[in-house]
Amino acid sequence: MEKQVILIDSTELKDVIQYVVKKAVSEQFHEEQNRMSPTVTIAETAKILRRAHLTVKKMVQSGIFSLTPDGKIRRSDVDKYLGKIQ
Repeated sequence: MEKQVILIDSTELKDVIQYVVKKAVSEQFHEEQNRMSPTVTIAETAKILRRAHLTVKKMVQSGIFSLTPDGKIRRSDVDKYLGKIQ
């Protein structure tokens, strides 16, 4: 791979660093919020389980997961399921 030297002034460098740090902190905050939430959506459950959205819907229909009144899955149920398959 060819190496290149990029020259930017200190103000641009500062802006780039601030952008990257803010983005990383924001992503970490959202991941932490999702972990701490007592319920997760079907899409979030699919991401956690690394399964398709339709697969998780079928798991709900077959009784593996039950939905709360607002249509979400309890995080504790997802954690229990992960404990059973690991």
